[in-house]
Amino acid sequence: MTRIGDHAFSGCSGLISIIIPERVTSIGDYAFNGCSSLTSIEISKNVKSIGSCAFQVCGGLTSINIPNSVTSIGSFAFSGCKGLTSIIIPSSVTSIGGCAFNACSGLTSIVVDDGNPVYDSRDNCNAIIESLSNTLIMGFVNTVIPSSVTSIGNSAFANLRDLTNIEIPNSVTRIGERAFEHCSGLTSIEIPNGVTNIGFWAFHVCGSLTNVAINSNDIMSKTYTSSSNLNTIFGNQVKEFVIGSEVTSVGNYAFYNGSNLNGVTLGSGVTSIGANAFDGCTALADLTSWATIPPVCEGGALTGISKANSTLTIPNGSLAKYQEADQWKDFTRMVEVNNSVNMLILPDLSAYVAKQALLNVGMANDDAITGMQFKLTVPTGVTVAEDNKGKLMLSKTERDEDHTLDGSKNDDGTYTIALKNREG
Repeated sequence: MTRIGDHAFSGCSGLISIIIPERVTSIGDYAFNGCSSLTSIEISKNVKSIGSCAFQVCGGLTSINIPNSVTSIGSFAFSGCKGLTSIIIPSSVTSIGGCAFNACSGLTSIVVDDGNPVYDSRDNCNAIIESLSNTLIMGFVNTVIPSSVTSIGNSAFANLRDLTNIEIPNSVTRIGERAFEHCSGLTSIEIPNGVTNIGFWAFHVCGSLTNVAINSNDIMSKTYTSSSNLNTIFGNQVKEFVIGSEVTSVGNYAFYNGSNLNGVTLGSGVTSIGANAFDGCTALADLTSWATIPPVCEGGALTGISKANSTLTIPNGSLAKYQEADQWKDFTRMVEVNNSVNMLILPDLSAYVAKQALLNVGMANDDAITGMQFKLTVPTGVTVAEDNKGKLMLSKTERDEDHTLDGSKNDDGTYTIALKNREG
């Protein structure tokens, strides 16, 4: 026998350990699939291929030595092996199938041998990268994406439910289909301006993903449809989008049917908003536009926003222009704020009663706050709570007076924010 056949030991829940004899050269598809009690396996140095789903859902497996004879690892080969903590990909492996280590939530160390001609794990990134294309094909909970990576492959981080944070470098131009699907612990993501393409369902079923920042004009300016838009990429659970100043246009149907969307901030560079961009955004309470000249709105661009119940926040000195601009003029509550001074002054707190407003603060000097967002809730009087990203909640506790926000930078990079009335 030179091959362990497909499904040979599939579902053998009582199997604890196994030694693959030296005469075996290949392990078939699903060979040990679902062997939940399997804790030890020794693969002989003559095995050249490990089949698709060969060790899938072997949750008891804590370690495995892939010999230098193996040239191919099939798709989903070790998927769901949550007990695995480390793996070394030898130099002999030249083919790794999709999702080979998918949902290996305990895998904290993965190293590709330096002599491998096809794959690498550069910069101790704890990921598998296809060297020629600079595509990250498999990432894990503690992966740091190197700045040399240009593409995140299909399903690269899929099913990592313990993934809570990931930074995508500006070198990345493509995020593949289902790249972060089922990453239920992910709460926020920032799309850098280098990204030109995001695959379908890239963030599908990321139930905790509520805050999305997009700095890519290519992504925002796409002509979307009612069935393919930002909601089908990031999910309908998103509550807040922040669009960067590099973005110049918002495409048709961009936020279509964002029924849970509560706040959107449009950067100062936005000059146009496509047709039906906000159609169906019935819960949108706060829209901020940092453009001093109101962006041109195509047909039905702001349809779906309850303009009688939502707050439009705009830069100081632009009120008259927004009051005259098509579709913008329909907002009954407009609030001017200064977003580029050393003190942020809230000129009329009464306008925020029982509402939320999203403010951007940009500072000129290095010690000040740069591009921070402040999410404000101001019923009656003022208390402040802040997290380490500089986001804070304010609720009004005293009088309807003008107040200022003082911001100072801490040694650890966080900001301490103090709210004061203008007299003291």
